[in-house]
Amino acid sequence: MSKLSNSPSFLKEFLTTLFIIILTPPFSILIFLILFLVILPCSIYRRLVDFIAHTLDPDMGKLLCGMSAAQNRDFDILNVKPYSSQVVCFRLTGTTKFEQFRETLSQRILERLDPTQPYNPTLQYPELRQYLTTFMGYAFLKKDKNFDFNNHCTYLKRPSNDPLTRKELSKLWESEIIAPYPKRRSPWHVTVIDNYLPTEKETECWTKNVEGYKKGDHVWVALLRIHHSLADGFAVQKMLSYLADEPYVPKFSIKTTAFQNFMLGLRTGILGSYDALTRFIRWTDPFNTLHIPSDKQSHEYFIVESDLISMKQVKAIKEKFGVAFTAILVAAISGGFRKFLVKHKRPIPSFISTGIPFTDPDHTSKFDNRFSIATIGLAVHVDDPKERVLYVKNQFNLILSTSWIKLLEITVNALSCLPIRLFRFVSQSSLFSSVYSTQPGPDKCLPAIGGKLLEVNFAFGTGSDSLGFGLSSVTYNKHFRFVMFMEKNLLEGDKEQAEELISYITDELDVLEKYNSSKPEVEDEKVQRWKDSIKND
Repeated sequence: MSKLSNSPSFLKEFLTTLFIIILTPPFSILIFLILFLVILPCSIYRRLVDFIAHTLDPDMGKLLCGMSAAQNRDFDILNVKPYSSQVVCFRLTGTTKFEQFRETLSQRILERLDPTQPYNPTLQYPELRQYLTTFMGYAFLKKDKNFDFNNHCTYLKRPSNDPLTRKELSKLWESEIIAPYPKRRSPWHVTVIDNYLPTEKETECWTKNVEGYKKGDHVWVALLRIHHSLADGFAVQKMLSYLADEPYVPKFSIKTTAFQNFMLGLRTGILGSYDALTRFIRWTDPFNTLHIPSDKQSHEYFIVESDLISMKQVKAIKEKFGVAFTAILVAAISGGFRKFLVKHKRPIPSFISTGIPFTDPDHTSKFDNRFSIATIGLAVHVDDPKERVLYVKNQFNLILSTSWIKLLEITVNALSCLPIRLFRFVSQSSLFSSVYSTQPGPDKCLPAIGGKLLEVNFAFGTGSDSLGFGLSSVTYNKHFRFVMFMEKNLLEGDKEQAEELISYITDELDVLEKYNSSKPEVEDEKVQRWKDSIKND
């Protein structure tokens, strides 16, 4: 990889490294003191609270800890405007039978027994019948004695001459992601919308890739909203896989060997403090323009989707550059974001820290939050498309070779020992400016609910007081979409800018596909149109 124009000088690099080395011993001592003077007493107190809670109230469920507690920082506004919800969007074909959908959901999920407890029949997903509460300062789940499935289902019938359009679906998605949860009810809800009008590109893609589908076939939509403190995306995907008529086992986005985990644990113990300081000083961007103070946020989001993208295109780019699938997508996001910033004459930051969640390989698939977050930088400061890809590749290699991911996991688990309000106070600002969550799904179209599941996508609230931008994607039937959700005040309330940004990101995949470093004078037509538009402005 050629030297980037904005790479730090040797002297600056040397002084930064020396500064980190000097700070490492006192930083290690500070961590030691915090662990033994704050975290250890709180951990003992939390265990005592857990014991007292279950002794006094047999209806009390599990105590939230780790990432689940981290996703419950909006506990005091759950019934007003939460910002840690996940909303999964299904597009399905077949005749909508709401009662059939309710029955399938009830039998296959709500009443599903845990297969790991054959001699002690218990529900696999008891959390769907429990609500969030607090006891002596900590967050718990508690049994809803008045649970009624009807309180968690909504059916919206659209007439055949007035079907739901993609723009209307986007608005509905935006309202769902901040919809309040009633008090003393489990924080989830499903909305079924009959009669969806596919776009021309959706119809074209489904006709080619879904056996039996033809233009004009009936399409309907289901939106599942669930609070992130109940489960992470992998657990939700596993739960929803039971709606399909064929077995499906979700895949892990990143796999590690036992030896890699051992070496990572060894490095964490020896060089943890050094890695943490390095990450904070070199790779954290708390003053980046994507951060917005809480009092400047609307806590409302624009949600926009890209058109369907073929996995074949991304795999071709992957083979061309010899990098991982996710690295290609992050490079495309970087290039699209750079174009957007240039077009609107906004400053291009030298670094945009981006969190990329990935599932713990030991995830049991039960409702829990078992994921870690890799933080890398969006290559918005890099002009050349190939250099952006290689920059992202090096970022992935770097983060996977340090103990930062393990440190972040340990830190969150340690902080979860604090009472929930104190936890919220010390973690209200995010360490990164954006989030990109990607999940591998089945590579074929699955039959479900008397028809076929055409595609599945999801969006989620940012879960932080300062984070306001994120993307997600789920590969399904050899295609995927980018779904972008952005704090409205980041774009000054202009949704057209959000649509513009998502189009730049997908255009970047075309740029990478056609990229030819041996002929730099031949530019992609879309890049030239973009440059012309800037000149015209």
